[in-house]
Amino acid sequence: MAALIDWILVGALVSTVGAVAYGRTGGQVRVQQAVLMTTACAPTRTAPRGLELPVGFRIDSAVLCTSRFFGREVNRFVRLNQVQQSGNVITTTWRAGAVDLDGRFLPRVFFADSLTGILLLVGLTLSEGLVGTSLGKALAGVRVVDTRTGKSTLRGALIRNLVVYGLWAIFNLVSILNAMGLVDLGLGGASLVASIVFGLAVLAVFIAMAFQRPDPFYDRWAGVQVRRR
Repeated sequence: MAALIDWILVGALVSTVGAVAYGRTGGQVRVQQAVLMTTACAPTRTAPRGLELPVGFRIDSAVLCTSRFFGREVNRFVRLNQVQQSGNVITTTWRAGAVDLDGRFLPRVFFADSLTGILLLVGLTLSEGLVGTSLGKALAGVRVVDTRTGKSTLRGALIRNLVVYGLWAIFNLVSILNAMGLVDLGLGGASLVASIVFGLAVLAVFIAMAFQRPDPFYDRWAGVQVRRR
C-alpha cells in the first residue's frame, strides 16, 4: 500500500507537469499513461502531414485519438490500419505516431511519465536511506531500517529500490534516449515502450501485494527490514 501511494503521488506530479508543458511546447512534451486519464478516438480520412509510411503500406482505416488528464488534453496521436486477407485469414497491421496541435506528425516526442520510474528509484533511495521512510510509508506507518543496526542506510535503500524499480527506470531511460534521438525505436516505438512499462509496473504491484513474504527477497538482499514505526 505504501508503494502504491508513492507511485500515485509521483505519477500525479509528472502527469501534472506534462499536462502544463503539453500546450506550451506544442505537443513536444506530453503524457502517455496516467491514472484517471481518458482517451477518445474518432475516424480520420488522412494521415498527418510529414508522416512517412513503410513502402507498400496501405491505409485502409485511420483514427485520431486524444487523451485527457482531468479534462485537459495531454496527448494526441494517430493510428493507421492496413487490413490484409489471405484465404480465410485476415490480419491487421498498424502504425501509430504522435501529432501536434495543428495535425502535423511529430517524429519524436518526450513523455513526461517516462520520468516516473527514475524519480521513484532516486526519490525512494534518498528518502529511505536518509530518514528511513517515504511519504507513502509514513502514511502507512512503516519505515525501512538495517536489520543489524536498526538505522536507515543509503546502501540498503539503493539495493532495495534497484531491485524493485531498476527495470522500470531502464525502460524509462530508453524512452528518454528515443526522445533525444540517440536511439531509434521506430514509428510508435516510444508508445509501445511506455505501454509495456506501465503494464509491468501495474503487474508488479499486484504480484507484490498478493505473493510477497513479510521479508521479500529484495529486502533480504539489501539487509533491510520494513518495520512498524
